[in-house]
Amino acid sequence: MGASLPADNSIVSVSEFTVNVAVTCGLILAAPIIVLQAWLFLAPALRPAEKRVVLGVLYAGVCLFAAGILYVTGHPYWSLFLALWGVVVVGLVDNVIKPLLIKAGMEMRSAVVFFSLIGGLAAFGAVGLVVGPLVVALFLALLRIYRRDFKLQPDTRA
Repeated sequence: MGASLPADNSIVSVSEFTVNVAVTCGLILAAPIIVLQAWLFLAPALRPAEKRVVLGVLYAGVCLFAAGILYVTGHPYWSLFLALWGVVVVGLVDNVIKPLLIKAGMEMRSAVVFFSLIGGLAAFGAVGLVVGPLVVALFLALLRIYRRDFKLQPDTRA
């Protein structure tokens, strides 16, 4: 499935092939910069909730981009696996599971939710996808209560 020179080895066809390869490689190498510039342009106009959704889609998009490269290089099964992983695991964890498990009253960063999902999955199996974030949310709530109730009060006695 690799690229090969055109059948007729005329100077025009070989130079067209060279230009096509150069443009394709340039677009592939410039894609991260193009995405970054698009994000820097759009980010100021988005609300925080919209930014989280866009970043979740962007994470899944990175996996899909890599899956496309795998497919083009002749690895269709790995490409399918990575595409499904990117859409199902990465996309669903950030955009579906996190809002379902963690309601608006308990703010947790994406990394904390991710590691609580992985830790819960490792410790409890499939049930850990629910138990892991709940245990971490409970721990953070207890920590917040402790800080509120037992913080040191300044001594006002003279």
